[in-house]
Amino acid sequence: MRYLSMRGNEVWRISSQPNCFSARVLKARYYIFTDILSAKVGSYPSFTWRSICSARELIADGLLWRVGNGASINIWDDPWLPGRGNSRVLAQKIMPNWTTELVHTIVDEATATRIFSIPLAGCNSEDLLVWKFEGSGEYTVKSKYRVLTTENLQTLRIEVTCPLCKVGSEDSDHLMWSCGILQYVWAALKITIPLVGNLSCCKDRFVKTFSAAEEQQKHFIVISIWSLWYRINKMIHKGVKLSLQELLGFIKGYEHELRFIQETNNLSSRSMAKEIWRPPKTGVIKINFDATFKSSDKCAITAALARNSSGDIIGAETYLFEDVVDAFMVEARACERALIFAGMMGLRHLIMEGNSLTVIKSVKKQENDKLIVRPIINHITLLETQFDNVTYRFAPRLANEAAHILAIEGRRFQRFGFWVEGVTDAVKEKAMNDRLDWFQSSYSTF
Repeated sequence: MRYLSMRGNEVWRISSQPNCFSARVLKARYYIFTDILSAKVGSYPSFTWRSICSARELIADGLLWRVGNGASINIWDDPWLPGRGNSRVLAQKIMPNWTTELVHTIVDEATATRIFSIPLAGCNSEDLLVWKFEGSGEYTVKSKYRVLTTENLQTLRIEVTCPLCKVGSEDSDHLMWSCGILQYVWAALKITIPLVGNLSCCKDRFVKTFSAAEEQQKHFIVISIWSLWYRINKMIHKGVKLSLQELLGFIKGYEHELRFIQETNNLSSRSMAKEIWRPPKTGVIKINFDATFKSSDKCAITAALARNSSGDIIGAETYLFEDVVDAFMVEARACERALIFAGMMGLRHLIMEGNSLTVIKSVKKQENDKLIVRPIINHITLLETQFDNVTYRFAPRLANEAAHILAIEGRRFQRFGFWVEGVTDAVKEKAMNDRLDWFQSSYSTF
């Protein structure tokens, strides 16, 4: 299995880098008029080519086209639908133009939702072949080995008895609630078990118990589950017997140490400067952007709030995105919409602040990676050209709170659009508090 996963690395390199030396040599010898996934083994193949062919089926299921300009993709034969399951369109009718109504007539509702969730940008970016089982889009031996292992485990049905209490199956319900050893430990630690009423699910009982517990008891609950899991592994793999007295001593000592560290961190954090919003220099506009996303309705609202060097709001926008399935994509869309909003206002010098560190790093990196948001990042790079200067900065949540409130208010009141005046009172109040915090911070340094 490990050998095949490593051979898949060769297939991936040849598929994603068709101009590399080994890809050009193999193409000239074995598949002049086709591609590596469709090529036949042929007569008298080399050992290398036979090995690559044996690994093609393993990697083919994980290949996915990331849609750019669409020039390299055959929509009826190639895998390009995002998400789990089959990545190819199952349809019999081929129509020349794609519209919302047409898509719904050709494919089922689930497939249409996957199609509309694909991030498209207003720039002519190339299509990319990616590995769908990794967030980076790059094939790794580790990821393929994980996929193969998972598939093999799903075909097995193994009943495992809890090694601690020797009663019941070792599933999540048992380990988080009904295990007799766990209940004994909780009783010894004086963890209060509230009345659970008609709750039959062990996970629901656990959630209610954890939510009702005091801070110290929450620590005990988490540490006890983790330490029991650790002891199970030592029992199975090293034959170490379980000592309840030793276990209880470990849990209490660990909780005491954890509490001490928290108190120390609280004292040190009080002496540190508070994370606050800071105004830009004169002549520069700072735009804070954020978004809210609900996976249940697949809708996202992005928000952009522009303020000058005095901290005054000079403009704001909320925008509705539909058919969104990924929170990471939403944050990238928020940055994109903030730049479009700045262009509508005719701004020239910008500081863009958001609390998604991954998006900020991706925008600043200026590299052609295989992330799902790459088409959006490419469009952001294109939008930058209309400004004299654009700087991207990461802002902690507290320093970006005004934009977050604007996004929440946009969802609550279903208010989407661009305006110079008329932001809600909650946003005005937060912007005023930001300015006061900045003034107080500035005067305290003198």
